[in-house]
Amino acid sequence: VIIVLFDPMRNLATRATRKFFWRKNLVLENELEALSRDLVGIVEPQEITRKIHGLLSRSFDVEAFALYLLEKDGLSYTRVLESRFDREISASNSLVEYMALRRGRPFVMETIENDWDCFYSPEHRRFCRSVLDTLRKLGADFIIPFLYEGKVIGFCAVTAGERKVLSSEQLRLFIPVTRQVALLLKNAQTFNHIRDRDRLVAIGEMAAGLAHEIKNPLGAIKGAAQLLNEGRADATDFLKIIIDET
Repeated sequence: VIIVLFDPMRNLATRATRKFFWRKNLVLENELEALSRDLVGIVEPQEITRKIHGLLSRSFDVEAFALYLLEKDGLSYTRVLESRFDREISASNSLVEYMALRRGRPFVMETIENDWDCFYSPEHRRFCRSVLDTLRKLGADFIIPFLYEGKVIGFCAVTAGERKVLSSEQLRLFIPVTRQVALLLKNAQTFNHIRDRDRLVAIGEMAAGLAHEIKNPLGAIKGAAQLLNEGRADATDFLKIIIDET
């Protein structure tokens, strides 16, 4: 009986303690769980963007938000919906490398500043400075990366109304959702690739059918013109034009 009841009681006690001491974290966790349920079955990046934006708007005072997705060529990340952020970000940008080094864990500007303080080598400090410069150029203070098989396939750039300092615990709460979103974005890319391939196949079949439908009457016109050309001397010039044009 003790073994059976221990886990539920422990979970209940943990939840009650967190509710009392860290109410903010509990609200955010509930919002993220609701988002996780809402995202099930979605394959359109635009809809994923709206869902994430809705969560952040409810949880934080969001001024600007954008979802960036890796292009097919793998050279840049393109913004999904209209926003004040840049339209594209290069895949070789130091910010993207920093996301990969953090293994897809969300971070705020203070995270990079703390890393900068911890490093003493000029090379590492230059790298952190470059990441900070990119963030300031974007005007973003919160980044949510989406990592799939070690590769950043997309990320969210967020600007809060007032500069947010999120605790490590709060940032960790995002990790399960970021993994789910990464899988959804990968599925969306695969779905779009298959859809584009099927569209090209359909276009090819339609073009072949159209060519066949055009070729048949043109062949008949050409054959008739050739027959007329053999017996009508006065129509030679006009029939020659018909034959050439068909």
